[in-house]
Amino acid sequence: MFPWQPIFAFLIVLAAALWMASRVLKTVRSASRGGQGQASNCGSCQHNPEVTKAAPLVQLGKKSDK
Repeated sequence: MFPWQPIFAFLIVLAAALWMASRVLKTVRSASRGGQGQASNCGSCQHNPEVTKAAPLVQLGKKSDK
């Protein structure tokens, strides 16, 4: 009798490979169309370093007695 574990493991790996291939295909198609997909960076995106507002720098140190 053929064991069921290798078949089940193969189906899990196959499902993961198909999911990953679909994500890669979606990213490539989005980038090739020039859309605002996962492979492109638009000017208004919050992850764009030129758009994000930096928090003011706070310096820590000893308090001076005046």
